[in-house]
Amino acid sequence: IRNVAANLCIDSKHGATGTELRLDICIKDGSERTWSHEQLFTFGWREDIRPGEPLHTRKFCFDAISYHSPITLYDCHGMKGNQLWGHRK
Repeated sequence: IRNVAANLCIDSKHGATGTELRLDICIKDGSERTWSHEQLFTFGWREDIRPGEPLHTRKFCFDAISYHSPITLYDCHGMKGNQLWGHRK
C-alpha cells in the first residue's frame, strides 16, 4: 500500500498487537524480505486488512480506534467497526 505523494509504503515492521504501522521505503519486488511480509497485506472477505499473503496471513488486523488515531495492528475480531476498511482500484 503506497502513499503516492511521499512515495513510501505502509510497513508493519514485524509488529505485534498494539504496534503502530509506519511509512517506509517501498520494497519493489519483495525479494529482499520474502519471509517477513512487512509490506505485503491481504484485504480479507470481512473487509479487514492483515499482514501477509492470502494463504499465510497473521491473526492481526489494521485497527483504528478513532478517526484521527494512528493505525495499529490488533487481534482480528471479525466485527468490522474499527477494523472495516475499503479500497479503490
